Amino acid sequence: MDHKKRIKEKAEIEEAYLVASLYRHPDHFSTFTAAELNEEMFLHPSWRFYFSLARQIFNDGVRKFDDVMVLKKVKEYGASSDFDEYGGFAPIQQIFNSVDVELENFDDYKTGIRWNHTMKETSKILGSKVFEKDGKYDPYKMKANQVTLYWQDKLNKLTMMASENIYESEKLIVDAEVYIEEIEKQAEGMLPFYNSDLTNKAVGGWARGNVYMFGGYGNTGKTSISVEKLVLGCVDKKEQLVILANEEAGKSWRDKIYKHIIFKKLKETKFDTKKLTRGGLTEEERQIIRAATDELRALVDGDESLIQIVYLQNYIVEDVKTLIKHYAARGCINFLIDTHKVSDEKTGEQRYAQFVEDTKQYYKIARKDAGGLNLRVMLNFQVAEHTKGRRYMDNDCIGEGKAAKDEAAVVMMFRNTFDDELEGGKTELTCWKWKKDEINGGFYKKEFKLDKSHHYKLLFVTKNRFGATNDGGQEVIVLRSNFDANSFWECGYTHVPKNADGYRR
Repeated sequence: MDHKKRIKEKAEIEEAYLVASLYRHPDHFSTFTAAELNEEMFLHPSWRFYFSLARQIFNDGVRKFDDVMVLKKVKEYGASSDFDEYGGFAPIQQIFNSVDVELENFDDYKTGIRWNHTMKETSKILGSKVFEKDGKYDPYKMKANQVTLYWQDKLNKLTMMASENIYESEKLIVDAEVYIEEIEKQAEGMLPFYNSDLTNKAVGGWARGNVYMFGGYGNTGKTSISVEKLVLGCVDKKEQLVILANEEAGKSWRDKIYKHIIFKKLKETKFDTKKLTRGGLTEEERQIIRAATDELRALVDGDESLIQIVYLQNYIVEDVKTLIKHYAARGCINFLIDTHKVSDEKTGEQRYAQFVEDTKQYYKIARKDAGGLNLRVMLNFQVAEHTKGRRYMDNDCIGEGKAAKDEAAVVMMFRNTFDDELEGGKTELTCWKWKKDEINGGFYKKEFKLDKSHHYKLLFVTKNRFGATNDGGQEVIVLRSNFDANSFWECGYTHVPKNADGYRR
């Protein structure tokens, strides 16, 4: 079928009758705007000319057209040549003589002309395909706006495919069994933090497809805690972990895990762990290290590459993303970045905005859907130094880049306890463990104070997509630190008041 010929024949009738209607009823020009109908929409040059001429005459204030008035205006406009070429007033008069030209079909003619123009312009871009019926698409039964919406949707889909943003949709309401399966799969995707029953109860563990943030002040133990909670967590579950480190190289990480193995696994509590960094080992101590190495190999089932440490001389997020993709392609799903900060190549006032953007990039690569790789990504970060001394920690402690929290599923941060929070201090903390009541059933609080002979840290949960935050009722977790053993025992809970005067005095 010659679609262009078919449309031109259709347009011949619609354009002729619409123009004749306007010559018979010129006042009708006032019922539509040039945007709704103009000469550019006409396919036939003759009727385009007659339409444009009529509009110009109407705009000059003439409200009754006849052959004498029209000829007078044609001469006035210097349009006699075109007027004569197209037959003068005769084509208009011929329609007047053949049919009763009224306005009842005017809107149909106008709609048809707009449709013709739309099909012509669309076919210039998309070719003959715009004329062909395809399923529910039948252009000859559609209005002009329906045709353009159909092809706009096609082009939008191409745009979405090419976009760096990935769009996926799904139904909110699904079959119950499908939802149950989703719940179980999410639970399967949780990696428990090692020796951390209270933290696991609070946040569920380390979930796939998410970014977690773990913050502390400088030199307070972020890396040490990560070795026990994350590294040993992966070792325990035989899951590969890649540590992307920009502050402490491999030897430092090795020192920390050996401390834990020597004290907690081998029970060599008299071992002088300072010698791991200073040297001067006795033969007996060398034998302990050899035994610790054998223990580590046994824990990883002989897979010495289970935990990989990549030291970054410069922290550049694009490079880190490349490394993550490299190891993810080789089956690794667990990544610890120590320490997440503003990329080294970024300077100026926008550095904190860049910190937020970089966090967003990690989420995009970690997420399960929309083009992500379904990873676990932990970002260790240093909380803002100007908040040091705060008793109650919340997301304000992140600092100017606190909008980064929006990209994380869980944000946790910790601080050392203050001297006055220990037993006998003016603001001593009342702590507790939940104990099972063997007689009456249920649980009760067994309270205790913080012993001055020990070192403690308080762990705050400031964002939590898998449970409550401290603002929402989650209890502050108390950790008892033993750096010689690189161990951070969760000894109970406490309450830290949140108030405007919440700084140590």
